[in-house]
Amino acid sequence: MSAIDNMSSVRSDLIEKVTGRAEYVTDLTVPGMLHGFVVRSPAVHARIASIDSRVARAMDGVVDVLIGEDVASFGNWGVVLKDRPIIATDRVRYVGEPVAVVIAETIEIAENAAELVDVEYDDLPRATTIQEALAEEAPLIHERHENLEDFYFKGGARPTQNSNIFHTYRNNVGDVDAAEAAAAYIHEDRFTFPAISHFAMEPHAVIADFQGDSLTVWAGAQTPTAVQKVLSRLYGLQLAKVRVIVPFVGGGFGGKASVKIEPLVAAASWKVQRPVRVAQSMTESMLTCRRLGADITIRTALDAKGRILAKSAKLLLDGGAYSDTGSAVATKSANRIMGPYVVPNLRLEACAVYTNTVPGAAFRSIGGPQAVWAKESHMDNVAAAIGMDPSEFRLLNLASRGERIPPRFAGARYGYERADRPGDPVVRIGGEGLQPAGVRTGSRRNRSGQYADQQRDRTSQDRRVDPSFGLQH
Repeated sequence: MSAIDNMSSVRSDLIEKVTGRAEYVTDLTVPGMLHGFVVRSPAVHARIASIDSRVARAMDGVVDVLIGEDVASFGNWGVVLKDRPIIATDRVRYVGEPVAVVIAETIEIAENAAELVDVEYDDLPRATTIQEALAEEAPLIHERHENLEDFYFKGGARPTQNSNIFHTYRNNVGDVDAAEAAAAYIHEDRFTFPAISHFAMEPHAVIADFQGDSLTVWAGAQTPTAVQKVLSRLYGLQLAKVRVIVPFVGGGFGGKASVKIEPLVAAASWKVQRPVRVAQSMTESMLTCRRLGADITIRTALDAKGRILAKSAKLLLDGGAYSDTGSAVATKSANRIMGPYVVPNLRLEACAVYTNTVPGAAFRSIGGPQAVWAKESHMDNVAAAIGMDPSEFRLLNLASRGERIPPRFAGARYGYERADRPGDPVVRIGGEGLQPAGVRTGSRRNRSGQYADQQRDRTSQDRRVDPSFGLQH
C-alpha cells in the first residue's frame, strides 16, 4: 500500500483537502447562475418607511431586486417558533437584518448596485440587553408567537405572552426553601457570559435553483433535512421536490445548524426563476447568528460537612431578534447546570429572551459552555468560602456510579465513582482507570500555581468572560 493510500484509509477526504481539490459551495457553478448581494439594516429597531430600488434595478447587469413585499405572502418561518420573515417587510429588529437582495450577473455588479437601494427607517424603542428586554417599559420585539411542536426538537417553545420571553423552562425537585432553612451555609454567585461569533473559516454560502414546483439548494448546512423541511413548508412544495445538496463544509460549530440563509436565497431564485448564489463575507456571517449570551445566578446551600443540600439557578439567555434554537439552548443550559453532583433539592428556571441583536443559535455543546462554566466557577467559589480544597469539595458531592441525578433524568447516569473518603486523591472515571482528582473538575490555577479563587474574597462574585479567550479572569 502506498503512503497516499495509507493516508486515505485513515481519513477519506484527506487528499482532496490538502491538495485543494475539495469543493465547497463557493467552488460550485450552476448553469445560468446569478449572484445576490444582501442590503442590510443599519438600524437597531425601526419601521421600514420606504424602499426605493429603481436606480439599482436600472443599473446594467442587474436582473432584479428582492424586497419584503415580494414574498410577504409566504409568511414567516422558524424551527421552534414561526417568528422570522424571509426578508424584513414592515420593520427591522437588529443591525444587519436583510432588507433587500440585489440579483445581478456578477457579484461586483450586485454589490455596487446595493449601494443604490434607498431605504428609509423610522426608529423604534429598542432593547439590546436582557435587562432592557425584561424591563416593564420594554418594547415588544414580537407581538405574537406561532409555536411549532415537535418540528426540530421534541416539544416546543413556551413563550410568555405580552413579553419578550419566548421560552421558559422550570424544574423543581424536593423542597429548596426547607433545605436552605436547615443549611449551615448558603452561597450565591452571578455570572455573565457574552455572545460569541462562530467564526467558521467558510462563511455562510448558498446556491438556490427554484424551477416551477421544485427547488434545489446547495449549502454548507449541518442539518440538511431541517433545511428541506422548512423550505418545503414555507414555499408549499412537496418534500420530495426539495433537494438539499451539501458539499464539503468549511466549519460550522452550530452556526450552520437548523436553518440560516437558505430561505432568503431560495426567495431570490424564486423571484428571477434562475439559480442564485449568495456567498457572505465573514462580517455578514457575524450578522447572521452567534452564541446566546447568558446572565446566570446560582445559589447553593450546604450542611456543616460541606455536602450540598439544595441548589437553585436562574438562567437568562439572550436569544437575539429571532428565536432560532434559543428555546432548546435555554432548556439544555438549565439541565447542565447541575453537573455530576448529588443535589437532593433543586430549583431551576431558564428563560430565553428576545433582544434587538443578532439572532442567537446553537454553538458547540448547545447551552453547555454557558452553564458549565458558571456552575464550576460557582463550585470553586463555594469551596473557597468554606475553606475546602475545590477538588475535595467536588469529590464529597460527586454522584456515585449508577446514582441518578435530578431532575428525574431518564437514564442520566454519569460514569463517575465517588471516592469513599473526601480526601482520597483519586477518582475513577467511566471505568477508564484512575485519574488524579480534579482532572475533570474545571479547577484553574493562576501563574503562581495557586488556586485562583483562594486569592479572592470569599464573597459572591460577579465575574465576566474574557471574549478573547473564553476564560474567566
